[in-house]
Amino acid sequence: MSACGAKPLPPPRVELALPDEAPLAPCLALREDRPVIEAIDTLTLPDGRVVALFDQVRRNNAGTARHIVQLRGAINTCRSAVVSVVRWIDEMRAKTANPEN
Repeated sequence: MSACGAKPLPPPRVELALPDEAPLAPCLALREDRPVIEAIDTLTLPDGRVVALFDQVRRNNAGTARHIVQLRGAINTCRSAVVSVVRWIDEMRAKTANPEN
């Protein structure tokens, strides 16, 4: 076409494609939402056994149990988000390998 005086077409512009990061937010929250575990006061009985106050143990166990339940839900959500990003990457690789699709 340059013989006709027309300018040659510029090379195709490459754009960076990124997956949506919003579904991955629960994954990042897993590291930040940790329960506060209080130090448990222990008592040593005259026979040498070490015991703890039940109320302190119960409070710590309740906080840990809540965290585990929340963590399970977040892990399932996180797994789903990661799987969707992996699928997206696979689709992008397939499109790159076979640009007709």
